[in-house]
This record gives sequence, C-alpha cells and structure tokens, in this order.
Amino acid sequence: MAAAASAMPTKVNVANASMPVPAGMPPAVESKGAPRSPPQGLPPVDKALSLAQKVAEIQANHAATVMQKVQREAAKAEQVKKLQGALFKRSLQVPRYQRRWMYVSNSTVDGLALCYREKDKDGSKTESIEKRIPLASITEIALVSEAHYEFSVDSTIRSKKYLFRSETRAELEMWTSGLAELAPP
Repeated sequence: MAAAASAMPTKVNVANASMPVPAGMPPAVESKGAPRSPPQGLPPVDKALSLAQKVAEIQANHAATVMQKVQREAAKAEQVKKLQGALFKRSLQVPRYQRRWMYVSNSTVDGLALCYREKDKDGSKTESIEKRIPLASITEIALVSEAHYEFSVDSTIRSKKYLFRSETRAELEMWTSGLAELAPP
C-alpha cells in the first residue's frame, strides 16, 4: 500500500494540467495578463455597469417626466378655475349676441368642456339646460375682431363656428389663450 500511496500525487496543478478537449469545443486559451471574458449570455462587467447607469438614467428621466406631467396637470387645473365669466355668444338663428355665463368644466364623460347655460347671464340659473363644447373637439380658436373683442371657436360638433365677444381686451386674451392652452393640439 505504501507503493500505491506514493504513486498518487498529493497536489494537482490545474493551471498546468492539460486535458483533452471534447470534440466540437474550441480550446480555452488563457494568458496570465489578459482579462477573462464573461460566460456567454452575460454582459461584460463594464457593460453591466453601463446598463445599470442607463437604468438609473431612465428612472431619473421618468421621475422628471412624471413631475412635469404633474406640473402641467396643476397648471391646467388652475386654468380651469380661472376660465369662467360672462361672454356674449352669437346665436345661430338670430344674428345677435346674447350674454352667457361661460365656464370650463371637467367631466368624466367627455373631459374638459366649455360650458354655458341657456338664459343664464350671471351663473345663477343652475336649473337651465347646460350646453357643452368639448375642448377635444375644438380645431381652431381665432381672433375675429380685435376692436370688438370677438373670437371664434371652430369645433367638430357643429358645422358653423361659435362666435364670442368679451367686454375687455384682458378678458379676450384670457379666454383665447386659456382655451388654446387647454384644447389639445
């Protein structure tokens, strides 16, 4: 048994051992100074770092986008609160302007809409019929007469344009810029 024990090496140097390579597999070539490549299917360490950096960048951009969206929604909500007051709306049947209390409403059915009630001049008649112009249906807001503070709203729900007149230049600018900001592009 002593002879058998001396025949068996106590240490095997794997780095220097040469083993036969199975058929179809390329031989492994390693040098002491060259970095080892990662196993197939896994990105190299520097690519993994860049991937982690890209993920962090995407998360940061997403957070910034979410914050911008929240700010836009807050600005829209503020604009919705501001857009209310008396405007003169031109009637389709009789070519004259009638005073209407106008406001922007947010509905779950059709979203934001420019609203008014028939025969409501100051916003006090809540029992009258509400008319709605969905802002999503607005295709154009145009200045008709700067001297008379008139503007038009073109919508897909009606063949003719809605014509409105405000009492002051400030109101005209408030309504036209506010509706343009809230209406989709």
